[in-house]
Amino acid sequence: MNKSLNWKVNKENGCVEILRIDNNDIRIWGWGVETADRYSFFSQDKLGGIKVKLLDKKIEITDESINSFFVVKLKKILLKITLEDKIEKSQIKRRYILESLTDGYLSDFVTRIVFDKKLVDKANIGGRIFEFYGLNLYRQYPTNKVLLNTKLGDIELVTKTPHYYSNFNLLSYVRDEPPNKWVIHHRLLSGCNQHLLLQFYKFVLNEKFCPFLRWKKFVEKFWLYSEEKNSRLPFTFQTASYSFLSKGDKLEMLSSIIIKNNKKIEY
Repeated sequence: MNKSLNWKVNKENGCVEILRIDNNDIRIWGWGVETADRYSFFSQDKLGGIKVKLLDKKIEITDESINSFFVVKLKKILLKITLEDKIEKSQIKRRYILESLTDGYLSDFVTRIVFDKKLVDKANIGGRIFEFYGLNLYRQYPTNKVLLNTKLGDIELVTKTPHYYSNFNLLSYVRDEPPNKWVIHHRLLSGCNQHLLLQFYKFVLNEKFCPFLRWKKFVEKFWLYSEEKNSRLPFTFQTASYSFLSKGDKLEMLSSIIIKNNKKIEY
């Protein structure tokens, strides 16, 4: 059975703010893309981030499609980001493309959506089921699918890449961000065999300043993305990976948000 599906979209950033499924209005707390080189960070939601410059932007919105275009300058790379969101029956199809306009380094490229905890009862990722405890932990696994059991019914989020990327891995995570947000990311993340950085408090240090980063197996075992695994640390301390992109290289993700069944929301 097809559902009546439409949306309310922020005209400034191209992000969906409300999903209307039949007669149910669903508040969306986050949408679109994020990307980083570990020195700087861009969020479509914020039209900015950390140490980033938005050089160009174009947004086109219709009842059933959103086409967004951004040129962003991170510290280590210049990027063109092209986004297509489209309603097709009971699904939203998303085609997100990142292109490097210079040689440079990138850590990750993310497609995201954020729901209210009042809507989502449980999140199923890689066969593991999680409830909301407000721990802000990254439950991240090498899978392309997340299933949400909600008061609306089941919502399935699936992402694939049309090409193989030797220096990026496709991962998915769910995160119970306090006080009230379920964050779902599908993520092309720099592979562990690439260059490593140390993130300490507000500082980012490479192998030149931290020679121990060359002990890759030891570092990966104990500190790789350690803050994401344990967000209770009072400050940032983790190692992270970033990968080289040549000018003209592209990363592409194809995502679907699938409304599998429907109930009247009562909360």
